[in-house]
Amino acid sequence: MSRYSFGLARGAEILATLAFVGFFAAILAQIAYRYLGISLVFSEELARLLNVWVVFLGLIAVTVRHDHIRVDLLDRTFGNSPATTFLYRVQLLLTALFLASVTWGAFHLTTSNWAYPLATLPIPRGAIFLAPCLGAGFGVMVSVLKLFEPVPALGEFEEVE
Repeated sequence: MSRYSFGLARGAEILATLAFVGFFAAILAQIAYRYLGISLVFSEELARLLNVWVVFLGLIAVTVRHDHIRVDLLDRTFGNSPATTFLYRVQLLLTALFLASVTWGAFHLTTSNWAYPLATLPIPRGAIFLAPCLGAGFGVMVSVLKLFEPVPALGEFEEVE
C-alpha cells in the first residue's frame, strides 16, 4: 500500500496547496479591492469553497501519513505490547466508521445540492460538499487498508521517497 498511498498523499498535498494559494489570493484581493472602493462579491464565497477543499484534501494526506494530532500517553505507557496493537486497531476502526458517516452525509448533500448554483459563482452548490465526500471517502479506504498492515513502532511511520 505504501507506494500508492503516499502517491495519493502527495497528489492531495499538491491540490491542497493550490487550493490554499487560491484561497489566500481571494482574501488578499478582497482586502485590496475594499481599500480601492471596489466590491468583489464572489471572493468571499470562493475563499470559503477553497478553504473547505484545503481541509478535506489535507485530511487525505494526514490519514495516509498517520500525522493526526494525538496524545501518545497510552503508547508510551504500554510500549510495543499487544495492548498498544489492540488500541491502534480500535482507533483505525473508529476512524473508518466516523469517516464513513461523514462520506455518507456529504454524498447526500452533494447530490441534493448539485442542481443549484452558488449565489455569486457559476459553480454547483454541491461542489462544496464534494470535498468532504472525497476526502472522507479516501480516508475510509486508507484507514481500512491500514487495519491489515503491521502496527508501526511508536513514532516510526514509514515515508516513501
